[in-house]
Order: sequence, then C-alpha cells, then structure tokens
Amino acid sequence: MKKQSFFSAMPLPLLSVLAVLVITGACQHPGGHGDALNNLYGRISVQSVPMTNPTAVFDNYVYTFTKSATDTPSLLTPDSNGYFTLEVGTYTVSVEAYIGTSLPSLVASGISEPFTIATGDNDPVVVYLAEAETEAKGEFAYIITYPENAWGEIKLKKYPEMTAVGLAPSHVCDSNGLTETVELNAGVYLLTVEVSMNGRYAGVTETVHIYPSLTTIYDKDFIDDDFTTIPPEIVQPSESEQPPEPPTVAVTRNITIDMFDSYGDGWGGTSAIRININGIDIAIVKVNYLNTINTPTGQRSANTYTFQVTSGDIVELFWIVGSSQGENSFIVYYADSPPLPAFNRENNANWIGENALVVKLLGSLYGIKDGSLLGSFMVD
Repeated sequence: MKKQSFFSAMPLPLLSVLAVLVITGACQHPGGHGDALNNLYGRISVQSVPMTNPTAVFDNYVYTFTKSATDTPSLLTPDSNGYFTLEVGTYTVSVEAYIGTSLPSLVASGISEPFTIATGDNDPVVVYLAEAETEAKGEFAYIITYPENAWGEIKLKKYPEMTAVGLAPSHVCDSNGLTETVELNAGVYLLTVEVSMNGRYAGVTETVHIYPSLTTIYDKDFIDDDFTTIPPEIVQPSESEQPPEPPTVAVTRNITIDMFDSYGDGWGGTSAIRININGIDIAIVKVNYLNTINTPTGQRSANTYTFQVTSGDIVELFWIVGSSQGENSFIVYYADSPPLPAFNRENNANWIGENALVVKLLGSLYGIKDGSLLGSFMVD
C-alpha cells in the first residue's frame, strides 16, 4: 500500500491567500449571465497534461485566464461539467497543479498557447505541465518486508536523468526486510525492488513522487506466493507510459540568397532563381541589369534577397534559363548563420565552407536547363 502524509506543519501563508483568490475567482465566473448574453460568451474546457514521467495525480488545479496583455488575469474555477464560460476573444490560460489539501504544495505548472473563444462550445485547450522548479525537499519513508530466508535489494533513480540515489537501508525490526526514511529533492523517482529466495524471485518497479514538505510512504510486503522461478524483468516504463511530446512551436527564420555576376552586367537574359515554398512560388530573383534595383544599389555585379520562412517549410529553388549562365553564382543560407568563410566574387569559383543550404559556384550553372531543381531543404 502506498500513501502520503505530511511530515511538516510549516505555515504557508501565500498558499492560504491563493486559496482565497481561487474562491474569489469563482465569483468572477461569467457563467451566470444567462441566455441573454450567449452571443457574447463561449464555453471551453482545459486539459492538463503532466509532462513528468509517468504522469502524476494532483489534488487541486488553479486556472488563471488572461485575455490580453493589458487585462488583469482572472482566477476561475470550472463548472460542475468541467467547463469555463468566457467572453469571446483571445486568451491564454496558466495552470498550477497542487498536491495536498490543508497544506497544498505546487508540483507542476504550465501555460497554454493563445486560443480564441467563439460563441457556443469550443474545442478543449491543452496545457502541458512541467515539474515546478523548486529546491524544496520532501521525505521518502519505505518499509519492504519478505519471508525470513529471502534477501532483498532496493534501488532509486531520479527522473529524467535517471541519476542513482544513494540509499542506506536498515533491517526491519522483528521481521526480515529493509527500511529507511531519507530526505530527497522534490521530484519524480523510479523505485526498483528485487528479492530472491532459494532460487525463486520477486520484484517490482514503481514510480515515486516526492513532494515539497510532504512524506511519501511506501509499504510493500512480499509473501511466498509472490515468488517464481523466473527472475522478474525490471524494465523502464513502456512507451505507452511515456508523457506526450508537447506540440512543436513554429519558429520564424530569414533565408538570404547572395547572387553574383562575374562580368558585372547582371544575369543575362531571363536567367533567374524561382523560389518555391511548400509548393507555392513566392519570388523570382536575379542580379538585375538595372543597377537601381539590386542590393546594394548602383552596381550590376551582385544582389541580395531575403525572405521569411517557418520551421518545417520545404524550400525548393528552380532555375529559369537565360544567357551567359556560366557567369552566375549564388549561395543560400540562414540570415542568422552566414557562410564561413564569406562567399563573394573573389572566391565564388572555388568556395569551400560551412552553413550553405544551397550553393552554386561560378561556372556550375552553364548549360543548366529551364526548370531544373537547383536545391531544396526543410527549414530547421
């Protein structure tokens, strides 16, 4: 049997105030406005997903909704069906998860991506909860017993690094077993117990949650029926027990193309690069004959073009055939990670370096046919 109990009665005035705020927040719940305001309000539920491994069970949640950066955050509680009623608009919600009732301890928290409330029922918003950063400590008190002629071993590792925790168990008085009370940093641990008896074996692997200012008590009694001739397979949690990956946040980046013409009269004829993102053409670029539209202006030897992409985008570069193509060269790179060494007119015939997404050296475009794929990449 596994249970939790308080080992300290330290006062927590801040949490007492928080409890008052939660009750006050319930009074701010706009659900009582009635049907007359249905066109101004919508309903939503919040799904809190713990990212600790495996997931924890919490005693209480605190929900704070913020409509905009200038609005005062509102502490709200869900109705009996688990819904919040909110005025239409765009919000974020932060969630704090607590363990304990009379002396609650914050153990996990998270904040949602911005979401929009429309009238009526809305899709649930998901908030991923990470273990609360704390230097607080709790206690782990365990007692493991087994038959008189058995021998046991206990191991404890801390998630997520799986760092071994040094234990110094004592023998159980008036019985055969191991016991200890040890102070640990708050967090999630993996407990492994292995017991052997006359060529038979028993064991268990379980997750232990250590909470600030609380004692987690673990009590396990192995009896003769628990032993088999097959050694227990002590394994890590299965993939089904792994926490879900949080959604990938899209990152915006800038891509730069530096283009050069060795003769200094712009790219001949219709020679150009066609830029395609996710199957859609966005631009056609080249070193222009008109020196007023090159970057920098006032010359026809080079041009630079920068465009914006998002992580996961597929970028493809296609060639538009022209004349004097052997005079052309270019390099493509992330604007925040330029080529090393720099790609320029002095080395563009034999450049060798780093950070190029696509590069075409001087002379390499000679004879390239119209529509040829010059290079492609997925944005990091």
